[in-house]
Amino acid sequence: MAEAAPENEGDEVVRAWRTLAPLMDLVTPMALRAAATLRLADLIADGSGRIDDLARQSAADQDALGRMLRHLVCHGVFTEPEPGRFDVNAAAELLRSGHPAGLRLGLDLDGFGGTMDLAFTGLLHTVRTGEPAWETVFGKPFWPYLAAHPEMAASFDAVMSSADAFVTDAAGGYDGSTARQVADVGGGTGAFLVELLEAHPDLRATLIDLAGGRERGLDDYTDLASAAGPHIAGVHTTPLGHVVLDCVPR
Repeated sequence: MAEAAPENEGDEVVRAWRTLAPLMDLVTPMALRAAATLRLADLIADGSGRIDDLARQSAADQDALGRMLRHLVCHGVFTEPEPGRFDVNAAAELLRSGHPAGLRLGLDLDGFGGTMDLAFTGLLHTVRTGEPAWETVFGKPFWPYLAAHPEMAASFDAVMSSADAFVTDAAGGYDGSTARQVADVGGGTGAFLVELLEAHPDLRATLIDLAGGRERGLDDYTDLASAAGPHIAGVHTTPLGHVVLDCVPR
């Protein structure tokens, strides 16, 4: 049996790029996040999809925006039925703001989801030192950073409570039938406790979290307040800066 001819250098280079390029590409992940941040799927679905309209509505450079969209089209996100006009396909539909998966929120570079992704640019620091990358990338440790940026803290809360199906599934993994009291430490706006209280209204539930450098009240916990009704014993902030919310059984 004849032996296969050895690869020439050109074939070896092509094979190397085909093997690693899908793993090392940063352009496509960032283009997807930029599209989510600019709400392009929403704009296209609600408008004409023409590149000049999209550039104006998203406050973007028309040429750069068109190039980015065509890159995503090549990767199966959005379509370009005719030059200069884009449309939403099944993949782009996942970036709509109203989609139940909540992916647009998780990819938004102006919010916590996309910002958290950028922390991975400090991964080498973490691997070398064992320390979190967040402070290296953003200049402050994680929780002090959120306390200093209330809009990012609010986005963090929103991301943590998005995708209702995931929260419902997580809460469904706990058997509350034998428990009398449960505490959710780091419970955010209480999305997890909402699901527990809906399933087990006899529970006494306590939420504990950082106050984020401000006094918090029931307006910060509208879903939890709705689920617990008048059975919230109160919201108070401790001297150490923690917010505590107690829900007594119905």
